[in-house]
Amino acid sequence: MTRNDVDLNDLVAQLQKAGAPESGKAWAAVETYACTGQPGIPQTKRQYEEYLGGLLAHGAKVVNCYGWNIHNSPYAVKGSGVVSAVKTWLAGERLPSTWFGSDENARQAAAIQARLAKLQQTARELVGRGRDPRPIKAVLDSFQSEVEPLMKAGKITEAEAVIDRTIAQLQAQK
Repeated sequence: MTRNDVDLNDLVAQLQKAGAPESGKAWAAVETYACTGQPGIPQTKRQYEEYLGGLLAHGAKVVNCYGWNIHNSPYAVKGSGVVSAVKTWLAGERLPSTWFGSDENARQAAAIQARLAKLQQTARELVGRGRDPRPIKAVLDSFQSEVEPLMKAGKITEAEAVIDRTIAQLQAQK
């Protein structure tokens, strides 16, 4: 359940319509993320507190955060605000309950996702046309090592430029 792909009010309404227990307010978020999208920048403590608080306020009885054992990835919990936000909740502090759906970070994450999809499609097309996959992989490996630190640092504009430049590099190989 990503920040940018869900409207909790709509989810609860659909569950109510389907006759779910507790008027649609008894469900589990079995895969939430430390990042703002798929992938996205790591959520800050405040962002994850809002996210978790919104999930719980809208009926989530279980919330599992994907990425506990993932390192050096947008999905890594380390480096995000997840652990500190959960500790705040476990200490009995009240979490904000106003988050229910997309925000500016989600829109940015969606834009990044669209660019990443174009990058993946371009690479697939090259390999599908019989191009040697080794140089393509080298370009993608270089891209990965350059874009990950930018995403982790929240430098979205810079990351978008790297994605666009990598797409152009691959398109030049056509």
